[in-house]
Amino acid sequence: MIPEDDWFDVEGEASAENAMLTMPLYDEDGNEIPDEELPWNSTVEETDTDAMDVGDDVVDVRPGTERRRRIAQTVREEALRRMELSARTVSEFQVLVDCYDREDESRMRKERRYETLRGDVPLESGALPGGHILPHSMSQPTFRQICRGEFDDYLNTCLFAMHDLTEREHLREIVMNLKLDHKEILFFLGIRLYTTQKLAELRGQTERNIRKVRDTVRRRIHRKLYAALTMLQQDGDELNHLEQDFLRDYTPPKRRHSSDEEPV
Repeated sequence: MIPEDDWFDVEGEASAENAMLTMPLYDEDGNEIPDEELPWNSTVEETDTDAMDVGDDVVDVRPGTERRRRIAQTVREEALRRMELSARTVSEFQVLVDCYDREDESRMRKERRYETLRGDVPLESGALPGGHILPHSMSQPTFRQICRGEFDDYLNTCLFAMHDLTEREHLREIVMNLKLDHKEILFFLGIRLYTTQKLAELRGQTERNIRKVRDTVRRRIHRKLYAALTMLQQDGDELNHLEQDFLRDYTPPKRRHSSDEEPV
């Protein structure tokens, strides 16, 4: 067995990577398994679906990188399982929790990479890093879209066509049917990302008035959006992550009695 002193560095944190690489494996009788008898050290795997019969032999036809990836994954899972069984102190359990957190983050990152729905990934995440070869302006998503012949995001970034920035029909209808004053608030604060102080100076109003109108626009959009998403969910349509989170967190306001309603 590996002494516990080798699992921790000077600061008391576990060196999980070293533990995984040097951890011995044992069979059901408690005998240590030699390295040459480990299943991942052999290129012949009778139970592998990626193996091919050639005469009396079974040859693994997978690429070397794929085999190494599978081997590393198997060793990592076995090491985490043994760390969980051997953990006794609070620091050891904390190291185990950190290892599982990293595994979960890696798994969720891979799932987001192959996710068809956009979810909460911003468009700016597609910008190219650096700028040593290409200028920063040429690495922006809008410029790259124009080079591909996609002009929608560039042409529709205006007050009267911003509803065409989305292909979701319910969102398009909500934005298109807003009043002109509310469209202006939504465009400058939501798309151009103006501050309320800057928009107040532009419109010649007080910042308090801008905030009040902004909250009114937000409440009306949320109310219409909740009704549209509820109808889509009842019809069995697929919702993306943001829409699902909105339905889960949004609390519809209570309807007022007719006597309390304000005159139109």
